[in-house]
Amino acid sequence: FHRRGLAAWHHRGGSGLRDNALKPEAIPAIAEMVSRGWNVVATDYPGQGTEGRFPYLIGQGEGRAALDSLRALRQLDQVPDEGKNMLWGHSQGAHATLFADQIAADYAPELEISGVAALSAAADPQLLAERILGTGANALGTMVGSFVLVPYAAEYPDVRLKDYMNPVATPLLRAAAQRCTDDKTILVSLLTTAALETRGALVTADLNNSALGQRLRENTASGAGTAPLFLGQGVEDEVVPIAGQAEMAQRARLSGRAVTEKDYPGRSHMGIIAADSPLITDLLDWADAQVAS
Repeated sequence: FHRRGLAAWHHRGGSGLRDNALKPEAIPAIAEMVSRGWNVVATDYPGQGTEGRFPYLIGQGEGRAALDSLRALRQLDQVPDEGKNMLWGHSQGAHATLFADQIAADYAPELEISGVAALSAAADPQLLAERILGTGANALGTMVGSFVLVPYAAEYPDVRLKDYMNPVATPLLRAAAQRCTDDKTILVSLLTTAALETRGALVTADLNNSALGQRLRENTASGAGTAPLFLGQGVEDEVVPIAGQAEMAQRARLSGRAVTEKDYPGRSHMGIIAADSPLITDLLDWADAQVAS
């Protein structure tokens, strides 16, 4: 997973952040945003390589972290209070972005959200879990499954690791879930997981009739919000089912908001935010229109 996908940004005139302030691959079009004089702030969430519980695909925790990052940006002397706020996210970051928008009116009413972009959105955690933990899941699916299971077990008392995870692998997968995906030790964990899986499945879950399934459904983004929404995803996305984007768009339109929905043939989960992706131009054109409105 692209676990640092969230980008909350604040638009204003004047100079923006330096172009080396964030990894270019972490946020699509960051160079273009900086060139426009926009200030960019991103959250890595609590508990990801640091102390605290990591709210992976837990909407309230992710959404609050996103909005808190905008609040932190506003505390800088160089950033005036006026200006437009937008939320961008990819993969898990898109789930966080959607929830930040969903809870903003109650949690951060002082922040007016002018636009929301959710790319390759893990908007429906159960749909995602069905893919990564379903029949034929491999070691990578098991590792990604740990990113879901460990935080959910920490957050919800009725989700118990022993009900879903082979005790032989629990220490390994619990440790892996605390690391960033670009941590080199993830490869060691992945290889160890592959070796252990030759002895039997490490993670199993009934997502229809279990506490885990119920909690995953509770964390499906509702689509509620008033700001214009941009949804973009690669048709060949190997992580998040492309059908989920159409379902997300439908939920959002039912709330009465403006939705721009785009599918990109030939693009994978990460390929959709590559420098040569056609999404980049579409996203910037859409964002420019929100700034100008």
